[in-house]
Amino acid sequence: MRISRLSAPALYFGISSAFQDASPFFLFSTSQLSNAPLDSLNIAYSAQIAQDTLRSLEDCPSKTYLIVEQPNARSADFASSKAAPNLRRQVQKEDEKVLASYTIPEVAGYVNTDGVKDYLIKHCGAQAMTPESFNSKFAKRNEKGEPWLISFMASPLPSSTKDRALQLQRNDEMLGDLLSKAADQSYTVIYTTTPPPLDAYSLGDHSQQVYEMDQEFPEAEHIELKRDFASHIRATDNSSLPLFETYQYLSPGEPTSDIISLSLLLETYLIHLTGLFMTGTVTIVLILILYVGVSAIASLEVSYAAFSKEMGPAAQKKQQ
Repeated sequence: MRISRLSAPALYFGISSAFQDASPFFLFSTSQLSNAPLDSLNIAYSAQIAQDTLRSLEDCPSKTYLIVEQPNARSADFASSKAAPNLRRQVQKEDEKVLASYTIPEVAGYVNTDGVKDYLIKHCGAQAMTPESFNSKFAKRNEKGEPWLISFMASPLPSSTKDRALQLQRNDEMLGDLLSKAADQSYTVIYTTTPPPLDAYSLGDHSQQVYEMDQEFPEAEHIELKRDFASHIRATDNSSLPLFETYQYLSPGEPTSDIISLSLLLETYLIHLTGLFMTGTVTIVLILILYVGVSAIASLEVSYAAFSKEMGPAAQKKQQ
């Protein structure tokens, strides 16, 4: 599994926190990392990232190495353009000196920075120092030309979203100060992060909303259900009359109950009228068919002589 390379828009505007136990990783340098096995993957394991990082540093390409560890961070913290402007500027190669920039938004596990430090000290002969020591020796470059290794443990980000943004900006200002002092020589920055604890993980300040009830255990309410008789209002005395007589007595000034009763009665008649009409139509057709059949049979005329058989001498002669 390899480290992914993200474009600038995808890095800050398309990154989403997909895993609670994952955090981003950044690597950029003013040197050309020709041996860096960095491809387009969005998720990787920390062990593989550490291994690929060491491969990218085999040639000891820079004079200054800066390792930054940012605890309690996740990808969403870097989504805003104002969150870490100095880091953003380097990762997006807005600084013309930056020749290589790689990022993976979701890293599962903790990247072992101690192994990277030991590798730079033993393999590249780097001289380890704190940020304070680096600031005091800024104007005094080592005469032997040994590279410098600066380890910077940033302050952990708090749980509140607003406080997280402020703290991340402060940490980014320290990073920008160190980069400005290392700008006279080539540098490589390894920016690692660790995710927040699972119990403190939250997406913003969305605190759990609890519905407050008037009573902790409300009593059961007894509701009497009554049948709605509005659509079945009884008709007045005119409803006892035949249908058309009832209609005759209706006028715009009559009560609404009479009109409702009449409409219900008409709906009932219309429902049955459809069935009666279909039944009558089929009955008429069948009667016509039966009539035609019976008429055809009755119109047949056959004489009785057609059923008689001649047995006399004349019939025998005819047969001969």
